[in-house]
Parts: sequence; C-alpha cells; structure tokens
Amino acid sequence: MVSEIDNANSELAMMGSSSADKERKKSEKKINADHHTPNNDDTHRVNIDSAMADDPNYDTDSEKATCEEYFDVPLWRECIGEILGTMTLVAFGDGVVGQIVISDGGAGNYTNIALTWGMAVTAGIYVSKGTSLSHLNPAVTFSFALLRQFPWKKVIPYMISQLFGAFVGAVLVWSVYFPGKDDSYYTQETAGVFSTYPAANATNLNCFWTEVVGTALLMAGILTVSEVRSKTPTMPDWLTPIMVGGVVVIIGMSFGFNSGYAINPARDLGPRLVAMMCGWGTDPFTWDDYYFWIPIVAPMIGGPIGSFLYELLLGMHYKRDIKPVTSRDRRTPVDNAC
Repeated sequence: MVSEIDNANSELAMMGSSSADKERKKSEKKINADHHTPNNDDTHRVNIDSAMADDPNYDTDSEKATCEEYFDVPLWRECIGEILGTMTLVAFGDGVVGQIVISDGGAGNYTNIALTWGMAVTAGIYVSKGTSLSHLNPAVTFSFALLRQFPWKKVIPYMISQLFGAFVGAVLVWSVYFPGKDDSYYTQETAGVFSTYPAANATNLNCFWTEVVGTALLMAGILTVSEVRSKTPTMPDWLTPIMVGGVVVIIGMSFGFNSGYAINPARDLGPRLVAMMCGWGTDPFTWDDYYFWIPIVAPMIGGPIGSFLYELLLGMHYKRDIKPVTSRDRRTPVDNAC
C-alpha cells in the first residue's frame, strides 16, 4: 500500500515537472520573440511601434540614433551617386542641344530642348537617389547647407562630384557629335552645345539677373515638392523627381531666352572645360566679355535667395511641434518614419 502511494506521488511529481518545463519553454519563447530583431531590411525599416513611441519611458532619441546609423551611407558612395546623376543630366541635356545644332534645327527646336532638360533632371535624380541626396547642382547643395539641412563637411565633396559628373557627361556628347569635324565647326554656336551664352540682345547684367531669378525659382520649387514638415506631405517620394524636372521645364519655357537658363554652375562649367580642351581653346571663357563667370556665380546667389524666401513665407509657418527636417529626412517617406 505504501509502495503504491509512493508510486502515485512519483507520477504526480513527474507530471508537475513536465508541466512546469512546458510553461518555462513557453515563457522563454515569448521572451525571445519579444526581443527578437528581424533580419529582413524591409521589416526593420518599418518596425517602429507607435504605442512604444507614445510611452514617456520610451527612449525615442536612442531609436532615432539607431535608425540614422542603419541608413547611413558612406560619403564616397554619395559622391558616386552625384557623379552618375549629374553625368546623366548633362549627357541628355547637352545631347539634345548637340542634335539640334548639328542638324541645323532639323532635329528639333527650343521646345525639345526645354522638355528634354527637364526629363534629364528627372533621370539624373532617379539614377542617384539610391545613394545620394540627388542635388546634382552646387547651388542646391549650398542652399541646403545654408538652411542647415545638409552638413557643411559634405559640401565640397558634393560640388566636386557634380562638376566631374558634368564633365564626363559633356565628354560623352562630344564623342558622339564632334570627332572628325573640321575647324569650321568650332564656333560659338557649336560651343553652345556644351555651355550657355547670352542672347544677341541681352546684356551680361540682364543675364546675371535672369540666372538669379531662375535659380531662386528652382530652389523654391525643390523645397515645395520635397517638403516633409507639413502635416500632410506634399507628394509621395517617387513623384518628387518628376515634379523637380517639371519645375526645370517651366523655368526653361519662361526664363530661358536671355541666358540659356544654366541655373547650375556644374552643368555649365564642366562642359565649358570640355569645350576648351576639345578644340575651342580659351574662347568659351573669353567670349561676350568673359561671360563664363555669370552662370557660375549667379546661381550661387539665386539658390539661397529662393531658399530663404521659401522658409520666410512658407516653411516657418508649419506647425512648430513638428521637428525640422534634416538632410536624411529627405530620402524617402519610409526613412522618415524613423
């Protein structure tokens, strides 16, 4: 009888132990699941619990820092993006001008130029947006830095990359249209394939002001279509490059006659250097009373003017409880969730 009781007690003890083991394993699985960090990139990008964010004990600064570190891109990759994007922009933009000039107007007109330059900007942004902030323009980079939306330590690398990309894009255009041509082709008209010059009835001062106005409008347009501080964002990220290209088309259609609307120092200086080295000599820098400096300096003035006017008239009036954007916030709406 005692033996039977002992056996029963032993069986009960084993059952209790087994049950306890099961409960312990369940507990461990739950803890592991709660602390598990997904390996999938897409899951990690959006795995921010709004309930935790609302918790006053939740360390949002730590989460923000972790997220910024996760999306950090080395500077050299950003520079490659700027090179490729600006090269694309100039190759298509100068390419359409080359086609029209070489064909003596038989392959298009000014409307083709304005539309293609806008699409070239869009293409350049799409090419570069995966690794860089797709400025493709020293005036844009400088303006964002002045607005404290871009780090000053990256300004010079970005500008050098943009200039080099524009140079390479112009070399591609030259290699397609000009090898084998005789000296009669090396005129100011054909040099206009690569860089801008004033119209016959426009003074240099007039062109300077035109470039200031055009670049100011460009920056105001860029800030408008990429605004993320408003309660309802202006548009989805994938549409932004198309809208920026549209802004360039509008500027070309309305303010392009006097100066050729360079509105981008790299887009003008890089190809001008190519023209100098590929048969035109120093003439591209001396024509029209040394006009070359105007498409370089004027956009660097116009860009900040447009940026500050935008901030004064629009940007500063958004809800003050929304944190001002940083350069990284301009990447994608998914990134902005961080």
